[in-house]
Amino acid sequence: MRTDDSICGISSPPGRGAIAVIRISGGKASSAAKKFYGDPGPVHRLVRTAPFKNGGSGIDLTNYVFFKGPGTYTGEDMLEIYCHGGTAVQDAILAAIVSAGIRPAFRGEFTYRAVLNGKMDMLQAEAVNTLINANTGSAIDYLNRIVHGGLSSEIRKFKEEIYEILAKTEAGIDFSDSLDISDDLLTEARKDLEAMNGKLSSFIADYGFAKAISTGYKVAIAGKPNSGKSSLLNAILKKERAIVAEYGGTTRDIIREEIDLDSYDVTLYDTAGIRETDDIIEKKGILKTKELLAETDLAVFVADLSTPFSKADRMALKEAGKNPSVIVFLNKSDIEAYDYSEIPELRSFETVKGSALRNSGVKALLKAVSAKIAGLKNGPCETLIFTERQKQLLSKVKRELGRLLKKDIRSEAEICAELLKHILKLLNDFLGAGAGEDIREYIFKNFCIGK
Repeated sequence: MRTDDSICGISSPPGRGAIAVIRISGGKASSAAKKFYGDPGPVHRLVRTAPFKNGGSGIDLTNYVFFKGPGTYTGEDMLEIYCHGGTAVQDAILAAIVSAGIRPAFRGEFTYRAVLNGKMDMLQAEAVNTLINANTGSAIDYLNRIVHGGLSSEIRKFKEEIYEILAKTEAGIDFSDSLDISDDLLTEARKDLEAMNGKLSSFIADYGFAKAISTGYKVAIAGKPNSGKSSLLNAILKKERAIVAEYGGTTRDIIREEIDLDSYDVTLYDTAGIRETDDIIEKKGILKTKELLAETDLAVFVADLSTPFSKADRMALKEAGKNPSVIVFLNKSDIEAYDYSEIPELRSFETVKGSALRNSGVKALLKAVSAKIAGLKNGPCETLIFTERQKQLLSKVKRELGRLLKKDIRSEAEICAELLKHILKLLNDFLGAGAGEDIREYIFKNFCIGK
């Protein structure tokens, strides 16, 4: 990917809107202001209003701001244009900019250049994209800490501690005849490594919570046909979203709805009832349900207290049990005919009793779901990790630390030194230092064009 040329892109969301933002970064930002606005010497951070002209004809009356590098987002000269948000206006302005020799940016290329120019590291870049795509306010504080370098600072502290221990270890190897590592130094080193290991454990343990608050929490409503799954969805939404009938099997396809639950973004899925059937369409719906239950974060298993616990219930509970968490909703308490308290299969799950039709127990169920999300958090923490890449790398660091803590620095100094060097490499990879093109493409492929 070239970085010595100038790039452009639309930074506002695609489609129509009141205002659109078009960005230019690179050496041609200043000349673009001159070409399209007749501005001979654009002033840093001065907002000006003028028609954007291409060859003498005005396309739109716009505001524009010039930013002089390196004090910019990318570290390069930048020009931002604020035009009306119609797609025709945006396309015409962008086409004019491209015709002036400024190429369209790749996904995430503005942020990529910011990384290359030392404005942020790879962790901060990842946090920028996660912040853009975050669905809840719960994630904002954590992500802003990363954007402003909080997580990077912690990892750099880890690196400094590892460097210090490595220096002492290698000194012990080089001067083994004359230099003896004291017991106090060994105790202090082990204490530092154990503290680091504990912190890494917290990061990894809290990843599920970070994922839930950034991308949302998926909840599948499952059970046998006619247990009241669709009625429960309607009760939660306080509207008739799903068709409800007296006979089973009416839900053939998955119904998806999002709700805000205590500032958590929760996606609810009403699923086809699970049972043995010869109906081809119903079978397809049941297969979709099983596939979904393998992907969601929590299953609400709906049991029908007006009927005995059946083979279909056991089939549905088995599939729901593949989820990381299960809550049992004992439905139809208003017409309860059977005692489910002694059902062995249900004893290990949290249960909530109520009636979806009467809107009873629904608040208690939602409170239980909210508690499950909050319970993903391992304990009080200021920083979280938000990507699978980060989790995998820290898991590798933790594994190597575990191996290191089993070694004796005096008698196995060379092995310890190699482990310490490998840990340093992993921490550098985590920060993105010296990341290869494949890693950069992996990180930036999900960015929008104008970021």
